[in-house]
Amino acid sequence: MHWTLKSLIVMVLGGTGNFIGTFVGGILLGATESATAFFISGNYRQVVGLILFLLILIFRPQGLFGVKER
Repeated sequence: MHWTLKSLIVMVLGGTGNFIGTFVGGILLGATESATAFFISGNYRQVVGLILFLLILIFRPQGLFGVKER
């Protein structure tokens, strides 16, 4: 996966414009991909990262630390 796409995923995971959220989103994505590569297979780490991204977008569209707009 290209670095630009991965950085976009991290930014959206944490909440756009939130530095702490972006940091936590990066740690979460990295830990998820590393755990997937360790326990399942290195071939599936990007797939699991994208599934995590989609799940967070479905249940919390503003990101982990984003503020809901009124």
